[in-house]
Amino acid sequence: MLATCLLLLLLLLNLNPTMSSPAPTDSSLSAPVRQTADKISSSRALLSQRYPSFLYDPYAKFFGQINETRPTSSLSRIAVRTRVFDNFVESAVSRNYTQFLSLGAGYDFRFLRVRLPSNIRVYEIDQAEVIQRKVDGIRVNSIKDDERITRIPADLTSSTWLSTLKSSTTFNPNLPTCIIAEGLLYYFTPSTAKKLIQECREICNDRVCGIFSAVSEGAVGGMGGLFRWGSDTVENDFKSCGWEHCTALTLGSPEFGCDCFNDYLKYINEYQPSINNNINNNTEVMSETSGALEGRKTFYVVCLENEEKHECYKPIVWSEGGEGIDKSDNKSDTVIICLGKKLVNNEITNELKGRILRAASLNATLPNSTIIFSGGLDESSKMLEYARSIFGSSACKNVILESKSTTTRENAIYVLNIFKEFKEKKGWKNVYIVTSSYHSNRAVRVFTETLQQGGFNDLNIKAHSNFFAVPHEASLNEDRHFKFL
Repeated sequence: MLATCLLLLLLLLNLNPTMSSPAPTDSSLSAPVRQTADKISSSRALLSQRYPSFLYDPYAKFFGQINETRPTSSLSRIAVRTRVFDNFVESAVSRNYTQFLSLGAGYDFRFLRVRLPSNIRVYEIDQAEVIQRKVDGIRVNSIKDDERITRIPADLTSSTWLSTLKSSTTFNPNLPTCIIAEGLLYYFTPSTAKKLIQECREICNDRVCGIFSAVSEGAVGGMGGLFRWGSDTVENDFKSCGWEHCTALTLGSPEFGCDCFNDYLKYINEYQPSINNNINNNTEVMSETSGALEGRKTFYVVCLENEEKHECYKPIVWSEGGEGIDKSDNKSDTVIICLGKKLVNNEITNELKGRILRAASLNATLPNSTIIFSGGLDESSKMLEYARSIFGSSACKNVILESKSTTTRENAIYVLNIFKEFKEKKGWKNVYIVTSSYHSNRAVRVFTETLQQGGFNDLNIKAHSNFFAVPHEASLNEDRHFKFL
């Protein structure tokens, strides 16, 4: 009798006796989702500070607090994702798209970072609070804004965002439009996410393309329960919403070539075995690939409508940067050796810039160390000049220039001569060799052999690599050239 009365009371109060709290809805996610905008800015600010050769966003620091102790490995997903979306936008510009729609733009400043032709129009849509803070931050920090960007406060979980956008005096549904939804869809319920995907497809009458990040079903519940929608059949989901021509690319897929690896050889072994005949195929494969663990995958859904199939994405490899920094090495017994790279038109390439920035940042972290720039034909002097242009004229104060070498073997031989002159004076014990990730193993082997043959057997040699992108057609020939993407 008592149980019956309690049940009637619950029904009268319109409560569910089997549920302790209501299920989260899209509206209940607004505050946490706004916080993710801060976290993404913090990540980009730290990446820009540590590895500007891979990703440089000078505005992120104004919207996110930098955590100096944060490990680089936790930033890899954001680094790769940002570059993927940047590349897609640049490709769309080259294919004469003139209207860009950024959904859930947050504190991203992609359209101030990417060069845009004068005829481009951009519409950034996000929650009113996020838009207002972004506008205030632009004003307070004297950021030079672009009048081609229109920021629209709107709720993307409601179809009212469409009418708000269309009421804009400059939005034109008859122009070729590129839609960007980075880190957005999985925060919505399945029905809301699919409704938004369909609305994006119907918004324009002309050519339309888009890139959307999504996650698999195994990732639902991630980010403290904030991830609400995931799918293992994401292409079918997009096609059912009107996108007839779409491709879901996963991190590490050979079609995309996008992943973050601790070892360049993993990329060669797993995805390009045909160019790896002379390398030991048993090289250990690292398992931590941008959080894309088994059952928890990230997708980049590329959609192209009313245009021919186009290679609108570029392969990216994210190197984890070799071994970590031991702060106890901040003594005069540490030497940092930055290896050069052939100049192009007497200018430093982006790949070499990555090496220099890595070496100079190590030297700044360990200010009592010595830094050696090794490279002939004006490389070493230009390397020092570039380091000081970034870190200041007083940077790399304990510096030695080696300006004769033109190969890795010569790098080691001429550095050996420097060791013979300075090793005992400075008491060098710890050696950091800074080069590109694909070159690290060979460089360490050559330097170890050469220095040991010269009588230096008590050295602790570590590799540190720059952060760079590499195209699929890269080969492992000695004269290989890598294009920074």
